Amino acid sequence: FTIGQRVRAHHPYQPPSKEPRVNRVCATLALIAATAAIQAGEPTISIKPKVYVQTRAEWQHSQAGGNTITNAGNSGGSYDATSGTNGKSDPVDFYLRRARVGFDGTYGDDWSFKFWIRADESDKSASDTASRTPVLHTVVVQRNFKDDAITHSIKFGLDYAFFNTDATSSSTALLLNQRASDALLSQRGTGVGYRLNHEICRWGVDIQNNKADDSAAANRGSSFSEREGLFYSTRIELTPPGEWNMKKFQEGWAGAEGRAVGMSIELGYNDRDLQTPAAIPNTNPVVNFNTTVASTVAYGTEVFFHMDSISAMFEVRGANVRTTNKTTTGDTQKKNQTQVVWLAQAGYAMRSDFLAEGTFLEPVVRYTHIDLQKTVDSGSNDREVPSFGNKDYGNSGNQFELGANWYISGSNQKNKLGICWLHWKAEAGNGKADIVRLQHQINF
Repeated sequence: FTIGQRVRAHHPYQPPSKEPRVNRVCATLALIAATAAIQAGEPTISIKPKVYVQTRAEWQHSQAGGNTITNAGNSGGSYDATSGTNGKSDPVDFYLRRARVGFDGTYGDDWSFKFWIRADESDKSASDTASRTPVLHTVVVQRNFKDDAITHSIKFGLDYAFFNTDATSSSTALLLNQRASDALLSQRGTGVGYRLNHEICRWGVDIQNNKADDSAAANRGSSFSEREGLFYSTRIELTPPGEWNMKKFQEGWAGAEGRAVGMSIELGYNDRDLQTPAAIPNTNPVVNFNTTVASTVAYGTEVFFHMDSISAMFEVRGANVRTTNKTTTGDTQKKNQTQVVWLAQAGYAMRSDFLAEGTFLEPVVRYTHIDLQKTVDSGSNDREVPSFGNKDYGNSGNQFELGANWYISGSNQKNKLGICWLHWKAEAGNGKADIVRLQHQINF
């Protein structure tokens, strides 16, 4: 032997183990498959998990609406605007306004998808398992067709229609509470949608199950020939090119540098929505119609403005609701009802290093006019006498909100603390509410 040559000790003959050979074969096949996938350009899957939580504490002093006829025995009495019922509220109400978990993902360059579940408003009206039960929020698959300047997209699944940004835009960017325009046909359902995205124009069309999508026998009465329609909507967003381009329409910008302006116009139609049968007037005991069918046309426009510390928005929204009540003998009552909501809001975000380094403090203000029954049939104004309800916003009346947001992680919306005072007075009658809400938001 030569210097440096290793002498292998002699061992009795043993048959070679088959396991290493199998492992080598598997590794070789895996390598071949991986090489083939790379050569074939196999698309990659990217998944981004997300968690979104808004915790809220609520103090209130509310008074029931109505009069001695519409709310006998409690008009002007105590009212709980958290649950939306007559009676005194708790000293403080704690609940989860938002509790969502899910993921967004892509498959290659052309496909995107998302899957979210939610347990929103847990413990708001009841501290039991029913209010904490998670449900599907969005399940969507989307195919994108891209070129240099325009992206066309077709999607299918459970999602918000591209309609009414109070619903479609992320509530992480709200300046205050949810806007009252939510009451005029905000839509999340299962269906198909088309989007066109360009730097200065975004346009979309959606067809979905109608808003209530309630084909239950209880809402069909004994007239099983009744059939519900669908929801249809279209929306266009316009924004100038260059430095004033608004890449995303949203309420707040948390003091981020830059300037942008945008305007939207939209139209929606919720066709033949079967509803709980209404009561026939002047019947004692109360007798209900056989079926109640409502069709709603909603329309609106928004103007968004952002310039460094300033975030502002103006919105006008209207709707016409045509309701037909039927008995087994045919149509007996038809009613046209006009609704309108308009609002203006603004915020000014400033550095708040005196509270914590790198944070922003944003005073905000909003005024809202709400009329959910502006005219009925003849065009005469219907003076409503409602109580507040149980939403972020009140029923028909005038609403003023004043608050402040503290952005804990700089100019972004992911971690913020907000406080808001809401004052609402009913259009007529005794209804009113003063509500203070303290809310923390985390989104990651």
